[in-house]
Amino acid sequence: MQNQNATVHWLKEIYKYLQYDQREGTLQLHHRMALINLWSPEPGSRILEIGCGQGETTVVLAVTVGLSGHVLAIDNSAAEYGEPVTLGESHAHIKSSSIGDRIDFLLSTDLLESQLDFPEKTFDLAIFSHSSWYMSSPQELYRLFARVRPWARRLGYAEWDLRPRCRRQIPHVLAALLQTHVQRIWPQAPPANVHTLILPEGARLWAECAGWSIVKEQIVGTSTPLGYGKSWEIYKAIEMAEQFIDSAMASEDVCRMLSAEKWLLDRLSNEAQNMSLSTYVFLAE
Repeated sequence: MQNQNATVHWLKEIYKYLQYDQREGTLQLHHRMALINLWSPEPGSRILEIGCGQGETTVVLAVTVGLSGHVLAIDNSAAEYGEPVTLGESHAHIKSSSIGDRIDFLLSTDLLESQLDFPEKTFDLAIFSHSSWYMSSPQELYRLFARVRPWARRLGYAEWDLRPRCRRQIPHVLAALLQTHVQRIWPQAPPANVHTLILPEGARLWAECAGWSIVKEQIVGTSTPLGYGKSWEIYKAIEMAEQFIDSAMASEDVCRMLSAEKWLLDRLSNEAQNMSLSTYVFLAE
């Protein structure tokens, strides 16, 4: 128990470096642990993580697989991407830690275009953790599921479930829809968290079409208190809509439509009460 408590404390320090306050860091860690508990990687496992971001899930995976395990964490973004801590800064900090030798980070790496390849069944588990909404289309997710199929024995997936379970989750839904809408009509929009909305049924279908068989799926509620639905996604959606309206590139009808969506999001949002969406998770073989 003492070692477990020390590990949790150390992981919270990583989240603190990523600029999460104490409460949010604890919630984030609890959520990532819940996802990994469902995927159940064993000590010594070799894991491929696609869309690792700053590494919130990566570090928990590295602790779970232990001294004899390894995590290869890949993201197609550059080291300079991300805020308030960039991917490069975060990865350097993690690599300098006591678990750094269990992790390799590869940035600016597109598995669909690069020459990167692995022998069959190199990995025990391939992970997509809250990364599919960043993708350009549902077809990109399908191609990645198919790409990693020969490399990994199992597939773990987690993403927001767009179906709200209470009124307090509706602002997160509206923010995701508004970000996607702006991205579609404004290809030059500033970077956003949401490019494509992947529904649970879609993720399941693409996985099965790529040759995977779902063996376990679940709706996880540990994401509902997270800050995404309370601030970041909402502020970003409103900012993007305002920037596009002010750019004078939109027609009057489009401006009126985006203004209405922004107004509705702003009216329904209450930062003290908003909740993030739940998370859809599956494990496939």
